[in-house]
Amino acid sequence: MQNIICRKATAEDSGAIKKILKKTFEEYEIDLPAGYSFADIENLEEEYLNSGGDFIVLIREQRIIGFFALLPSGNNGAELKRLYLTAGERGKGLGQYLLSLALKTAAQSGYDRMQLETTTRFVQAVGLYRKFGFKKNPGATLAPGHDIGLILDLGSSTTGS
Repeated sequence: MQNIICRKATAEDSGAIKKILKKTFEEYEIDLPAGYSFADIENLEEEYLNSGGDFIVLIREQRIIGFFALLPSGNNGAELKRLYLTAGERGKGLGQYLLSLALKTAAQSGYDRMQLETTTRFVQAVGLYRKFGFKKNPGATLAPGHDIGLILDLGSSTTGS
């Protein structure tokens, strides 16, 4: 975690964040559904920070290398909307760090559980979520492009070790 800064995202970060998302989707050969939008990223302050959520970026050498976003999801739950790292930063423990920080942030905000939806093409990410104690969420309503919903009771989360 040397030389890495962690801070809240700002509107000025949206271009770099979109670039990481698009590159990741290309890398994993994920075809975005028709009408897919990055509107939440283009308006991240309004969509996340001004809506009771959070959006955190990791920076190395003045470059965004990863991020996560949280939103309230009702019934005292938080939804992990996005957790991504650039390809060159994966495999260094930063995903575990980001997920730990997301869980800590949600718990400190008073949430009881965290849920997310993703694609099983992100094999390492799904493995990380399971390592932290996430279970399949059979009641999840999945957005287009997602094929798995996961949920975690924040009182039972582990550190991922």
